[in-house]
Amino acid sequence: MAGEPEVVEKQKRSWKDAFWALALILGLLGMLYPVTSTLVNNRYHAIIAERTRAETAQLPDQERDGLWEAMLAYNRDITAQPVSELSIGGDHSSPDYRRYLGTGLAPGQDQLAQIVIPSVGIALPVYHGTSDRVLAKGAGHLFGTTFPTGGEGSNTAISAHTGLVNASMFDNLPKLKKGEDIYIHVLGRTLRYQMVGSKVVPPDSLDAIPLPGEPGDHLYLITCTPYGLNFNRLVVDAVRVPMDEEAPSPQTSNTIIGWQWWMWLSVGFALLVLLLLLIPLLLRRRKDEEHEDD
Repeated sequence: MAGEPEVVEKQKRSWKDAFWALALILGLLGMLYPVTSTLVNNRYHAIIAERTRAETAQLPDQERDGLWEAMLAYNRDITAQPVSELSIGGDHSSPDYRRYLGTGLAPGQDQLAQIVIPSVGIALPVYHGTSDRVLAKGAGHLFGTTFPTGGEGSNTAISAHTGLVNASMFDNLPKLKKGEDIYIHVLGRTLRYQMVGSKVVPPDSLDAIPLPGEPGDHLYLITCTPYGLNFNRLVVDAVRVPMDEEAPSPQTSNTIIGWQWWMWLSVGFALLVLLLLLIPLLLRRRKDEEHEDD
């Protein structure tokens, strides 16, 4: 009978150990969730962008050409009469914005284009507008700038988030170097740009983006900076260059951001916590075994 309290006590310790083990596992899963969700969402964004690019390329030529001409006509109109600075990116209730939303989309699709930056692992779908809903699922084309058709006087601007907890988006944009390529897939065509410079501006400044019609053929990429604080905007300036006919067209599904510094930090911290919690449990287990042997 004397052994029964020891058995009961041992069972209690076993249940307690099981509880703490479960709590430890759930805690580690919570700590690693941002890493897992970011990697999964990066892959998802690249896959849906590539799928839509391939579907659009398979449209009948007449249908794709009609959508392309509609974007060119829109670009001519906003070049002749630019949207006011106060309306750029906003004024969603205006007739101009409603026309904008319906331009360049193939039936059944919601993507305007796809952006691929191989050197920094960015591959994202591009949607109309820069609302919170749009920027939660990919990159957004800035209303008031030209559609991504290229041509003299073009000033297309595309924006995406930096520092989200579940997707990389434009996190790696600051790593882009002068002369590196940026590709835009739109309606079966691929436009190639190269970075020529960048600047940091206040969040309400549009000075870094010229109005349509100014000389040149530019693409501007916009994101928040610095990482995690986001009180300014980074604007990357790129100019259009001829396609390299010998190089294969970059595929969005093959260009995605991999592990970033904060992911390694999260995993390292999780392993450290695991080690610090396991050591006391293992030492106690060893002590109990030694006590039983005695």
